[in-house]
Amino acid sequence: MPTKKKEVIESEGIAAFIEQAEIHGFPIHEWNTQQFVALYPEIKHITSTFMDAGITLETIESAIASHMGTFGDAVIPCVPNILKFSCPEKTQEERDNLPFPAAIQIVVALLKRNMDHVADFFAQSPK
Repeated sequence: MPTKKKEVIESEGIAAFIEQAEIHGFPIHEWNTQQFVALYPEIKHITSTFMDAGITLETIESAIASHMGTFGDAVIPCVPNILKFSCPEKTQEERDNLPFPAAIQIVVALLKRNMDHVADFFAQSPK
């Protein structure tokens, strides 16, 4: 049975790309255990930087504009590894040649998609 390709919205703001399955040809999907473990240092750096600034998963989209310095400090150093481990089907050249605004869109979507699952797990865990 043929499958229908999901429409990819390229540039309609953060809300438009958070739930997409693909952005600029890069897949946005849940991390497997190996990917999560490999990215743990980046995740820890990003979450601690955001928490120190009072940014939560619920406010990340609106916080980007008002906390650009914090966002940059938290995310920019982690972009190469997040793309490398989240999109292993892409070559190093494809990742290196990705326009920076597109890389940020992809990384924010990957973080949002995956950190929602992590937060849900801890929220639903027995106390």
